[in-house]
Amino acid sequence: MNYDRPQWVYVGNGTFRYWDGDIWTDEYREGDEHLKEPPPEWDGAKHAADRHGAHERRGPSLVWIAVALLALVGVVAVALLLG
Repeated sequence: MNYDRPQWVYVGNGTFRYWDGDIWTDEYREGDEHLKEPPPEWDGAKHAADRHGAHERRGPSLVWIAVALLALVGVVAVALLLG
């Protein structure tokens, strides 16, 4: 099954869980296998805001920045020693 769009997904025992297109929500429903609409209280913007920071990267991590700076210092040091 393709999970690239928001949808209700059957998870067994007559229960469906809502996939918001990025992560599983805590929304569950029982019922019809053709249940597709989002829950009435579902707010895509709220869920997107909740995901930021916990599940999505905002940019390069501090580790990668430190590695890049060390590499730059190394290149400058070698250039000064050879130049």
